[in-house]
Amino acid sequence: MQRRSFITLNSEKDWRRGLMIGLTVENDRLVMSDSASVSRGLFYSASIDSGETDFEWDRLIVQADIPPDTLFRVSAFASNGRSFEDAASVDDYLKDPYVPAVVKASRLDGLFTESCSGMQDLLLQCRGRYLWLKFELVATGAKKPSIDSVRLQYTGDHMIDYLPAIYRKGGKDSFTRRFLSIFNSLVLDMEEAIYGAANRFDFELVDGDMLRYIASWVCVDTENQSDEEIRRNIARAAEEYRFAQTPEGIRRLIKRWTGRDPILLEHFRVEDVIRRGKDKDLYVKLYGKEPYKFFILLDEKTFKNRREADAFLKRLQKVLPAYVEAELILLSNCVYLDYHTYLGINSVIGSYTPMVIDDSTAIHYDTIIGGEIN
Repeated sequence: MQRRSFITLNSEKDWRRGLMIGLTVENDRLVMSDSASVSRGLFYSASIDSGETDFEWDRLIVQADIPPDTLFRVSAFASNGRSFEDAASVDDYLKDPYVPAVVKASRLDGLFTESCSGMQDLLLQCRGRYLWLKFELVATGAKKPSIDSVRLQYTGDHMIDYLPAIYRKGGKDSFTRRFLSIFNSLVLDMEEAIYGAANRFDFELVDGDMLRYIASWVCVDTENQSDEEIRRNIARAAEEYRFAQTPEGIRRLIKRWTGRDPILLEHFRVEDVIRRGKDKDLYVKLYGKEPYKFFILLDEKTFKNRREADAFLKRLQKVLPAYVEAELILLSNCVYLDYHTYLGINSVIGSYTPMVIDDSTAIHYDTIIGGEIN
């Protein structure tokens, strides 16, 4: 069957072209106004042009979040012309700044003769080049309804087109056509879902929960990550898979999470010292005897508090190999030798100190005292 094409309204620009009463636009969605006194919202769309005289408008699909306690009503009107009473066109009348919105609504309501309540997928019975839509929302609960997009079928054949001519009698309003439209929409929706299946698993196109679901396939951590960060991590997942659960891979992961280069100290590096060294008791106290435990050395300024450090360790534990445990050691900047002291990292042996003449004056290394330079 011929693939269908749709005219879609799903952006702030599309909604702003029409008339909104008790409604507003948020994130390209049409939502109920924040005013507590408003429980009813109306939307009148600007003209939708098919480009064809006596065009038969077919299927209308509304993607919306309509709570069970909200009344949702859809109406439509089609015509080959756009003129309206004393205004140049219906669109001009919608944007007339000198006519109150309530007055506009009362005059336009006469155009929309039929309406469907509670339906988000319906067949329109309109003929004309231009189409106008009216949405009515009456909210009675705490949750506000929202309309994400409106799709109007523009091209595409119908099941009845493949039947003998005798079954096509009666045109669009025939019982056979309307009956087959139920199955027609089901089959074509299924075909479109199959055709677009690849896009549903493209990490560059999806977002939200689906993006995080795809990230789990390649073991990408998504905690506290924005969608863009997750996409970048998925893109380099194949390259980093070579280093997964290795010291180099863990080092890269920690640097990405904290922005700092860690020092990883594995037990085998101190095992010989513990066994043969004179300070065996000290090394056992510092690093223990557990062969499957390694230590992460980071600057003390890496985390704001201990709670943040503990959350980091819990997050890291999820990506470590089985039976491997990590212990975090925060290094303090100091000038004396402590238990966990690493020269060149968090401690120094000595440094230049200028000669002091009195309590407030110091002689620096580039100072010349007395005499003349020949």
